[in-house]
Amino acid sequence: MKRMKSYLGILISALALSGCSHAELADNSSTPVGVTGTVSAQHELLGNGKHMLVVTAAPALAETEGSIEQRIFIYAQREAARICPGKFEFVHHPNGTAPLAAGFMKRSRSYVFACA
Repeated sequence: MKRMKSYLGILISALALSGCSHAELADNSSTPVGVTGTVSAQHELLGNGKHMLVVTAAPALAETEGSIEQRIFIYAQREAARICPGKFEFVHHPNGTAPLAAGFMKRSRSYVFACA
C-alpha cells in the first residue's frame, strides 16, 4: 500500500508538470502567442520587389513540432501582408523539406516573397 501511494504521488506530480505549457514571454521585438512562446521576424529587402523574412519561434514546454511549424508559417504570412499592403506571393522557400531541429532550441525558417 505504501508503494502504491508513492507511485500515485509520482504519477500525479508528472501529470501536473507535463500538462501545462509554460513559456517565458520575452520583452523584445518578439510577439507573444498565448502561452506557447514568442515569434519574431527579421525582414530584409532583396530588390526587384522581393523581400526575405527569417521567422524564429521559441517553443514552449511539450509543444509539438507541427504547432511550431504552423506558428512560424502564420507569422510569415502576417508579416508579408503587413509589408505588402496589396497582394504578395511567396516566391521561394529556401528551407526545402528540411525538418525543424528538435529540443528546446529556437526554430527558424526563411521565406522569400514578392509584392504584387
